[in-house]
Amino acid sequence: MAENIARTLIAHAVSSERYTGQDPARAFELTLEEHTRIVEAISAGDREAARIAMSEHILSSWQRRRLPSAKKRAPHQTNRN
Repeated sequence: MAENIARTLIAHAVSSERYTGQDPARAFELTLEEHTRIVEAISAGDREAARIAMSEHILSSWQRRRLPSAKKRAPHQTNRN
């Protein structure tokens, strides 16, 4: 089930027009740190900490590999064509 969820998320991310496919600096290390926080929370039986760690990991991973949206870009970064 987890593998199916991961495949669905990856397919959705890659099809996003803001997905860059780039490997940002320290992405691997950051991902490992996030996974460690998730595992530690689960091992400790702390459901809320696990939920927060997983949510933060998903959002951080997504943001590391996407271009900023038009809403989040600074005025000088918008495309005015």
